[in-house]
Amino acid sequence: MNENAPTNASLPEVLGQIRRLAASDDESARTAATTRLTQLLEEEFDAVLDATQEWALDPDRRIREVTLRACEQPAATTDEARVRHLLGRVERFIGDPDPAIDDRWSRVTVPHLLAIRPEVVLPWLREWTKNPETRARAGVARALGAIGGRYPTEAVEGIAELGSDPRAPVREAVVGALEEIREQYPQMGPYLDGRFGLLLRSE
Repeated sequence: MNENAPTNASLPEVLGQIRRLAASDDESARTAATTRLTQLLEEEFDAVLDATQEWALDPDRRIREVTLRACEQPAATTDEARVRHLLGRVERFIGDPDPAIDDRWSRVTVPHLLAIRPEVVLPWLREWTKNPETRARAGVARALGAIGGRYPTEAVEGIAELGSDPRAPVREAVVGALEEIREQYPQMGPYLDGRFGLLLRSE
């Protein structure tokens, strides 16, 4: 953000500045936008979350990515209510057409929030397994694989909800998630083979 920007700027003015930085081709400008939006969410959570609702659906992938990254809030300022609101925001990125964004929400943002409030995030993940869209289900499988290192039982149960999906992108993501869990917990190999053997052998 411009260091010479007036300190008494209104929230819409500050968000306008952040949005312009977020839409920049300059990576350092987008990084600055992410940092400032993250800080604003800490300071004025409800107002900023409400004012940036449509940013998650913006046609410009750069703005969407900054909006998603800002959801990765510091643990010290993120209570249960905020995590629920942030998960609602993350839900808007499920199935995002941009591969990098689709990968980030599932493999970075969700594990980040899980580390803060697992009792909130785990039920949301299970609920997301009911999403019928192909890209969404594949993303949820990746998220479950990413959290498997800390919560292998919960991850496997969630993956089981997706394991019968015949669509190739979902099957590939499910197999990848299971292999990720196996790498971290080799002792679970026989159990995974017994429960998902047909799926694993078909790939």
